[in-house]
Amino acid sequence: MYKYVKEIGLFGILPFILDRWTKYAIVHGLIQDQDLLPVLKIYSTYNSGVAWGMASELQGFAQTMLLCFVGAVLAYFIWTMTRINLSRSALCATVLIVSGGISNFIDRFLYDGVVDWICVYYQSWTFPIFNGADIFITLGAAWLVWLMIRSEY
Repeated sequence: MYKYVKEIGLFGILPFILDRWTKYAIVHGLIQDQDLLPVLKIYSTYNSGVAWGMASELQGFAQTMLLCFVGAVLAYFIWTMTRINLSRSALCATVLIVSGGISNFIDRFLYDGVVDWICVYYQSWTFPIFNGADIFITLGAAWLVWLMIRSEY
C-alpha cells in the first residue's frame, strides 16, 4: 500500500477536497440552484437516507444504526486497503470509494444528511439527485468490478 502513496493522494485527497468544496459552496449559497444545460441543473437538497433516498424515513435509533452500518462499510474498505495486497488499480479504485464515502459520512454529522446537488432530468423524468462523492464512489465501484471481471484485483 505504502508504495502507492502518490496514487492514494491523487485518487483520494483531490476528489475529497473537490467534493467538500462544492458542498460548502452549495450549503453557504456560493453556488445557487440553476439550470446549466437542458438536461442538467444544480438543485440542492439533503438526503438523510442512503442511495436514492432509500431509508430516509428512518428516525432515532434506526437512523443511528444506519450511520453505524455506513461507518462499518467504510472501515471495511479502509481495512482492505491497508491489509490486503491490492494491485495499484484496485487500490486506486478503493481509495475513490473511501474518499467519497468519508465525505458523505462527514455530511451526516454536519448536516444530518448528505448534501446532494446534481440533478439530471429529461422532460418529466428525473434521475435521483446526487453529488460529487457519489460520482467517485460509483467510478471506484465500477473500476473494481471491471478489475474483478478481468481477474486483475
